[in-house]
Amino acid sequence: MVRRVRSLAEPSHVASAVAAAVGVREVPDRGLTESLIEFVDDKSLLLVLDNCEHVVDAAAHLADALLQASAQLHILATSREPLGCIGETTWRVPSLSQPEAVRLFIERARAARPELNLVEIAPLFLATLSLSLHHRRSARALRR
Repeated sequence: MVRRVRSLAEPSHVASAVAAAVGVREVPDRGLTESLIEFVDDKSLLLVLDNCEHVVDAAAHLADALLQASAQLHILATSREPLGCIGETTWRVPSLSQPEAVRLFIERARAARPELNLVEIAPLFLATLSLSLHHRRSARALRR
């Protein structure tokens, strides 16, 4: 199950989104972070926090608590800014140009489903990408 952090309205919902993604339920008289700590304690896990720049502090707080509880936990966080956790390693990942994005999409599609007719799929992908870029430009123009 995938829960994207960017879909959260409030930073206070980070722990509940992670709990929902891993199937942890809140226990009465116990905080959700404590329940997550107990859950990760004996498990080898990779937790992915996607696109969390708007909830950096909450994501960092949760990541620190979980990492301290489990030596077997690894966290991959995508964000425009670092979380600032102890032991964090950051990589700058440049944006892809449209031709690079299309090439990567086609490579991944072929790897996952060789039988797909990419001649039919690629125009749909391009239309979706173009529409997405148009909406981003429009959204930026509205914020000025």
